[in-house]
Amino acid sequence: MRVGMLCATMPLIGACYFYDPVEQPAPAAGTRIEAELTGAGSDELATRLGPQIATLRGHLLESDQSSLLLSINSVTEKNHERTSWKGEQVRIPLNTVSRVHQRKFSLGRTLMLGGAAIGALVAAVVAFDGGGSAVGGGVGTGGGPGGQ
Repeated sequence: MRVGMLCATMPLIGACYFYDPVEQPAPAAGTRIEAELTGAGSDELATRLGPQIATLRGHLLESDQSSLLLSINSVTEKNHERTSWKGEQVRIPLNTVSRVHQRKFSLGRTLMLGGAAIGALVAAVVAFDGGGSAVGGGVGTGGGPGGQ
């Protein structure tokens, strides 16, 4: 039963990701990326993205020598406030981008999160299962009428 509960909860444990700097050439189409804008780039793109945008996250649809075409999932302002987008496509000139990071799976972080979640689940099962010892209430010998 306990093993079954542990196995049933495994899919609920999320995976961990991080953004790693991208070296040239640009990553393949379909890759999830984060693009950091330059100060001038933020000003130049303000009419399309909104004011004070620092970073863009989304899927790279295509890239060439002068631009990136993104399907944007979110933008982060310079004050760190994040706004979700619904996949709107925006072409970003490369001269407005200071850095590009690629989203990658982190096996170590995922294993640590999974281990912590399983440990917490086991602790909860042990704490609430009542699988400990019972005090009193056992079958005794003697003491009552007809005993001994």
